[in-house]
Amino acid sequence: MALSKPNRKVDRENRKFQSEWTEKYLFTVPTMASKRGTNRPVCLLCNESVAVAKEYNVKRHFTTKHSFFSMCVCFCKELLGLIPLEGHTTGEVLFQMSHFSGVLFFSEHKLDLQKVCLLITDGAPVMLGRVQGLAARLSAVAPQMQFLHCIIHESVLCTKLCGELKNTMDKVTSITSAEHADLLAYCDVRWLSKGKVLDCFCDLRSEIISFLRTCKHKRVAHFLEHMLDEQFMTQVHFLCDIFEHLNSLNSELQGREKFIADLVERLCAFKTKLNVFVSDITTNKLMHFTHLRTFLSSTPGAQVMPTMIEFMTKLTENFSDRFQGFSLPMEVMQFTRYPFSINHDSNFIAEVKEPMPNIDESALQLEMIDIQSSLALKLHLQSEGPINFWCNHISQTKYPTIKKVSVLILTMFGSTYTCESSFSHMNVIKIKARCCLSNEKLSQRLRIALTTYEPDYVKKSKSCVYVSVFAVLHFVVGLINKYKLNVLK
Repeated sequence: MALSKPNRKVDRENRKFQSEWTEKYLFTVPTMASKRGTNRPVCLLCNESVAVAKEYNVKRHFTTKHSFFSMCVCFCKELLGLIPLEGHTTGEVLFQMSHFSGVLFFSEHKLDLQKVCLLITDGAPVMLGRVQGLAARLSAVAPQMQFLHCIIHESVLCTKLCGELKNTMDKVTSITSAEHADLLAYCDVRWLSKGKVLDCFCDLRSEIISFLRTCKHKRVAHFLEHMLDEQFMTQVHFLCDIFEHLNSLNSELQGREKFIADLVERLCAFKTKLNVFVSDITTNKLMHFTHLRTFLSSTPGAQVMPTMIEFMTKLTENFSDRFQGFSLPMEVMQFTRYPFSINHDSNFIAEVKEPMPNIDESALQLEMIDIQSSLALKLHLQSEGPINFWCNHISQTKYPTIKKVSVLILTMFGSTYTCESSFSHMNVIKIKARCCLSNEKLSQRLRIALTTYEPDYVKKSKSCVYVSVFAVLHFVVGLINKYKLNVLK
């Protein structure tokens, strides 16, 4: 007599839906279903459900019915919100606000604080203090979070003037704003202002001299003496050339579509250029100092000064010292740019484990070999660029480990460009006439001003027309029915 197996009770197995299945297989559990206790996963693509909440069932449904679908990930910089600070802004206050208000803020937007991979700061002590700084306090709450000083802001700090060249720049500022005390022609905070002021100053030298000779200001004689001084003008033309190169670097670093790998790549190129500039000015060739070369050729008594060579040498050292060590290894950042040039040895795997300690080393190494052996993927990278390559051609199901590494790097933004641009919009929005503007309304208006989303106004207008026509017809039908009722009465 054969023994009969007992009937299987699925409800007694206590199977639960895992949140990671939503990203892997595009399944979810409806809120009403979870409240009723049914707990049946539903596919987001075809709206079909599976009987049992098992990963095998969910994965089989995705691979058999939606194999054509590839997970597409988009990367963009958007302002999510603002957390207002009132009173003092010490490291402790910033931590309390970012921790408690930030946790509440993240929970309201259904975001996980543990998935924040990088914190960009302006380098202030309250942000980077070893004990009471915000970065040190947040590291205890989110150990996986990396910290980085804004690359654009740090590059500006490298070019801080001192000594004789600072006095020259101050004199140029005094001359350009002699008649206008409130003219903001130059400001240390504005990154591109120095180069623009110096460029205009050199181009308009003859006009400035003519103006000063006809002006009756008390300090005109002092200013005119500087304008006719060859040594002073030599330094001005030198500063004009070097800040022109620095402005070009700043322009390349700014922008919404710049990721940390792009910024580091431009910095490495500029550090190499600095060595060329030092050799160029030391040998008096001046191939990369056009304004200075033109001025020296037209002024026989002027020559390259030791302070210029000293400044260029110090500038090169500042860039090397400030950018020699990132919290993220250089090879890992370059991996997203061109993964085919990275050697899949133990050194690279060890560097990846610094920001991602729980990464599967064996799976990552094997997936790298598969990708580097594919000629089709290499052609896609060369023709479409890194972003489209990782988003559209690296499958989440086939390369899950290497996809995590690429997403981690591509979601790291190396500058506070979005935050800095928001200050300009805030000055326009928050004016004296809007003194009653609340923090919530200000945050909403800033999000609208800074978003890259562009609605289809034509489609929206057509839908509004349809709604208006429907409302008119509904109103007419209502009048007719009312008229009929009055007639019947």
